[in-house]
Amino acid sequence: MVVHLHPSYCMDLKPEWVIYNEYVLTRNFIRTVTDIKGEWLIEIAPHYYDLSEFPNCEAKRVLERLYNARELYRMPIETIVHQ
Repeated sequence: MVVHLHPSYCMDLKPEWVIYNEYVLTRNFIRTVTDIKGEWLIEIAPHYYDLSEFPNCEAKRVLERLYNARELYRMPIETIVHQ
């Protein structure tokens, strides 16, 4: 679903990822918005959503790329300690 930032949002740039507190049904606005990084979603809250249930959309593709990048560069702790 496409939503828009409420007109009261005061940041100049539109964020790529947000967490919001309120969804206004009258015009598909989100309010009380915090800008976040997509990497935070996969590191801190992977239990919050299930990518297999996402529709085939840009958000799903971006999250899949972030997951793949994380797995590609993730090293076992033993490797890091012995360097």
